[in-house]
Amino acid sequence: MKRVMKRYLLLILVQTAFGCGPSEESGKSPTYCEVRPIVENKCLRCHTDDGDAETPYNLETVEEVIDRISDVEREVQRGTMPLRLNLEPEVEPLTTTEKDTILDWIDAGAPPGDCE
Repeated sequence: MKRVMKRYLLLILVQTAFGCGPSEESGKSPTYCEVRPIVENKCLRCHTDDGDAETPYNLETVEEVIDRISDVEREVQRGTMPLRLNLEPEVEPLTTTEKDTILDWIDAGAPPGDCE
């Protein structure tokens, strides 16, 4: 067991020393540019003026998303959005990666980014 642990620690040290560990990119906070495709694909089906379901608010712009940031965060954490409505085609739930991206963006202060 000690031998395995020593090898594991050595591997970590070598990766860190030679830059083979996590890339700097992976430590970078997402901006709305990374969140926008998720919102477009999973939220805007309903959260627009002419969406498939009546919703209490729109999420069409970064400003509208930021205005509702606490609601977005709560629903993403709970896993309750998007609702599993009986629509065709079916509404797909958020993936773990999509949830992480949204929550990381919120944790970073919801930077808008330069998406254009």
